[in-house]
Amino acid sequence: MSARTALPALALAAASLFPAAPASGAPPLVARLEASPTDPATLEAVARALERGRLAATHAADMARAISGPWVAPDTPAAVRQRIWWVLGQVLPPLALEDPALARRLCVETPLRWLREGTERTLAVEVLRAAATADPALAEAVADGAPALLEATLDPAAGEAALALLAGLPGEALARRLEPEAVARWARRLVEGRSPHVWRLPGLLGGIPGPAATAGLLVVVTRARELDPSLRPFGSAARLRADALRRLAGRRLTPAQLRRVADAAASASDEAERRAAVEVLARHEGPLPALPERLLDWLEMAVRDGDRPCGQAARLLESQGRRGALRLLAAWEAARAGRAKGCGWPLEEALRAAAPRIASELARLRARWPGDAFLAELAALAAAAGAPGAPPDPADLPPEARRRLAERLAQRLRERPDDREARETLRRLLDDDHAPVRATAWRALLALGDPAASWARLAEALRQAGAARARALETVAALGLPPAPAVLEALLAIAEGPAPARERVSALEAAWRSAREDTGPLASAEPRVRALLADPAPEVRRAAAYWFVAVPAREPATTEALIAALDDPSPYVRDHAAMALEVARAATPELLARLEERARRGDADPNVIRKMEAARRALERRLPAGLGAERLLAVLLGRAGGAAERRALLEAAPLEPETARALLAALAREPLDAWLDGLPERGGLGGDGLARLVEAERDPPPWALLAHLVPRPLLDGWLVRQAARPERTWEERVRLLALVGRPRDAADRERLRELVVEALRTGALDEARAAALVGRLLAALDYGGVRALVEGLWDQPRALARAELLLRRIEWQAGLRAAMGAPGGGLPAPGAADAPWIARWLRRIAPGRGDPRLAPFVRISRLHELGASGTLRRAARQAGLVALLRRHLPYRRECEAVRHALGALLGTVLPPACAR
Repeated sequence: MSARTALPALALAAASLFPAAPASGAPPLVARLEASPTDPATLEAVARALERGRLAATHAADMARAISGPWVAPDTPAAVRQRIWWVLGQVLPPLALEDPALARRLCVETPLRWLREGTERTLAVEVLRAAATADPALAEAVADGAPALLEATLDPAAGEAALALLAGLPGEALARRLEPEAVARWARRLVEGRSPHVWRLPGLLGGIPGPAATAGLLVVVTRARELDPSLRPFGSAARLRADALRRLAGRRLTPAQLRRVADAAASASDEAERRAAVEVLARHEGPLPALPERLLDWLEMAVRDGDRPCGQAARLLESQGRRGALRLLAAWEAARAGRAKGCGWPLEEALRAAAPRIASELARLRARWPGDAFLAELAALAAAAGAPGAPPDPADLPPEARRRLAERLAQRLRERPDDREARETLRRLLDDDHAPVRATAWRALLALGDPAASWARLAEALRQAGAARARALETVAALGLPPAPAVLEALLAIAEGPAPARERVSALEAAWRSAREDTGPLASAEPRVRALLADPAPEVRRAAAYWFVAVPAREPATTEALIAALDDPSPYVRDHAAMALEVARAATPELLARLEERARRGDADPNVIRKMEAARRALERRLPAGLGAERLLAVLLGRAGGAAERRALLEAAPLEPETARALLAALAREPLDAWLDGLPERGGLGGDGLARLVEAERDPPPWALLAHLVPRPLLDGWLVRQAARPERTWEERVRLLALVGRPRDAADRERLRELVVEALRTGALDEARAAALVGRLLAALDYGGVRALVEGLWDQPRALARAELLLRRIEWQAGLRAAMGAPGGGLPAPGAADAPWIARWLRRIAPGRGDPRLAPFVRISRLHELGASGTLRRAARQAGLVALLRRHLPYRRECEAVRHALGALLGTVLPPACAR
């Protein structure tokens, strides 16, 4: 046969081997398999062909149906079934996509039946592992056979593989299918037998949530006391129990299960085991059962020695009622007498919580150590909780102990508002010498509406003179509550009155400190506080200036008064006034001019100079949008201000949207070179790029300032609209679009898409700039950019092919950057939601016509990425992509374009081969 006639013959052979659809006839090997599915030679020939990638991608379902009969038949010889699995295992991934029901019947239901019948266990586990790996839906189905898999782990031949399979299945799926009793029986058989798999029990069960795995772990804890001598070289039983206990920490345990853990801790022969059990008990949320005395002894020793689990031990002892509290007190008493180390704060906190249970013992110890403040605090806490006995006078406690007592009393009063003793003690603490104690009592009683604690009483105390007023000022400042109008009025009256300067300052500070999170009520006081900026006392002027740091000025008159305060003789007043101007909300051109004139005169204090400059920039940005934008633009373009001012702008907050829009409108009237000149090329420091970067550190360029000051969504949309202006050259458009991030507005995204498509359709740009433009489109729209390229260039195959080459260039550059450790991602990949779109465009390409758009489209759409996971492969099958690609296999050039993508979608190791 001549070469000229050989090629058509090969084409005919390829067409017969790879039909466009299964209905057109099966290849000879598949036909042989259908005729004799148990013939060893046929099975081997098919398996070899599958290994070479010639059949799996196209006829998985046909082959699976052909061998399904002998595969499920109970009398099929084991050797034949192994050969069938050689074929079935290779077509399983594509079969799970093409015919999920058949895949489930052959590779899940059938091997599970073998397991239940006790036959072919080794092969069954192997098949189930392959099914669980091939597809998430099959993995969920494999989990249905969890009870049978448990039994398979006891088989000497299949046990290791069955355990590995269980460990690989989703823990949540297993938890829904396993019963606690069945898992407990299974774990007991492993523990009490000679299975080397017992060491894997904690890890396997620890990955499964729910009560079934908990029951299995508890079997290990309670039954693994002695292991078979053959297992001892691998580790000790104590290590196995400790591992199981660590996996129990944080799980929900019943009271009976908690008692088993407590018994394990009490009888533990290993320190690690006991610590693990203690952690399980300590992490349990809720009441604990009575712990064994032997465990209590160990917990007390841990507290006495200050050992690492001391905090957990103290909490566990506190949970044991009076008997645990007595041990805590004994440990504290030993530490107090120098006979033990103790563990400090955890022990004291546990005793504070347990104080009501040991009131009589506290009285005994107080008689022994009458001056001990901690014992007095415990006695007070016990009395506050309603324990019998005379409570100590709170005045005998140290301030921090009184504060804790007040908090406990407040909590008790919230739970029991009718507790007269707790309420009476809190009333006594209203006049405590310590401000935090008074504030705690006032907050609690104010919340309950107690007549002894009212805003009117505080206002009355503020109107008095002497110590009563000073204490009231401290109380209001520590309350942290918005003051009532009467209290605010009393505070302002003190600040304006003839009181000593110290009290007037305290009144101002108390007002803004108590309402730091709610400045609304204080806004009405602005004129009265503004007048205090001219007070004769410098301390009052300083406090008034700081008021407007905490409560920003809202009126132009206040801004003007603060500017005047910059000439105050006191440097502290000037400093606070400059700080207040930085946050002032009222700005006019006249006020800004006054501030600039004052800033030019400088100051003896460099801090004041720096803060005046910050205030000037802040007021400038709060001008009406148009005025502020014009001034800011002059600074950005270097027509006003200096390098220091531009550096400071990089640390300022972004502009308000109104001012940012005005700035962009003014910038649109400027030539591009006025604010883009000197911008380094993306991707390197070529030429004098390094020198420009050094200069940019000293004097930031306009673009750097613009990108920082203008909110990104506004800036991206403005850049796209500027690039779309008809008078722009393509050179200018590329420069503008290179700066675009991710436009949010749909109209701006559409403009960006139109510009990129137009550039590719007209061929207006060289390869480097066209690639940069396409890369910007993908960065802005992700996979939407890929869609835009395909939809915009579909009617121009040459332009579509050029886009595909540009994408290759972008991917190569991304890989190069990644190899060098530089940032920069690759091309966007399609998701499950994109599969129908890909299918819609694939349907437009008729098979066998040599459409030049096929290869570029397959590569541009990155169709192969849909084979990255079972979820994506399932979405591709549902969209019909597998069938659409198979249509092109009989045609050599088209087959080469789709074979790798088809192999990825089918999950095969080798893509289908094309006819030669």
